[in-house]
Amino acid sequence: MQETDLYHHFLGLSEPWAVDRVEFNFEERRVDIWAGHANGVVWSCPECSLTSPTRDHAAERVWRHLDSCQFETYLHARIPRVACPEHGVRQIHVPWAEPDSRFTKQFERLAVGILAECRVSGTAAILGLTWDEAQGMQERAVRKREARKTARLHDNGVKSPRAASTPRDQGTSPPPRPAEPRRRSRVSNGSGHSPSRSAPAGQKRQPPAHPSSRRAPALAANSNAARARSRPRSPA
Repeated sequence: MQETDLYHHFLGLSEPWAVDRVEFNFEERRVDIWAGHANGVVWSCPECSLTSPTRDHAAERVWRHLDSCQFETYLHARIPRVACPEHGVRQIHVPWAEPDSRFTKQFERLAVGILAECRVSGTAAILGLTWDEAQGMQERAVRKREARKTARLHDNGVKSPRAASTPRDQGTSPPPRPAEPRRRSRVSNGSGHSPSRSAPAGQKRQPPAHPSSRRAPALAANSNAARARSRPRSPA
């Protein structure tokens, strides 16, 4: 098996893409791979999937791939562009990487798995990345997870929580709540009874009677009856 065929399977390429050449740099411990495609291939517009022939190619881009034999591996390719009748000139989506990424999907899957167990700085140190590169892959993974969650909710007929709007979001405020009537508090005056209402105009308000004053007539009557029983009766 030639090295081009080996790296064709190593990268997971499929038609119409193929490996054109491979270069090894033993001093830098690096492998560079160039991928290309045959002539006459038609591509799909990334906006509407309408197929069109190749208009031209963008400048060469480089993606970091999984290491091979502890050599950092990089994939080079010029991405074709199509002239869509509706959306104009657009760059196609390559199958091995996300449009805004400088890493292949296989490399990002490895990085996301390490990010699940390590911090961003630790992941960057393990894979030989900068902090910004590792953080960028983590943010892309979060966006893809949210997109899949929203798609599942949409397929099940459930409205996304972010899409749900409130009256305040629509520029209108919710109707005000009716005011509740104020209730007069009943405060005890120390005698176990509530204070009496205000006296009419022109009359003095009488202070509440002390509890002992209410029992005074009964105590006096009981005392008189006791004295009457203790008196000696006169002989008939």
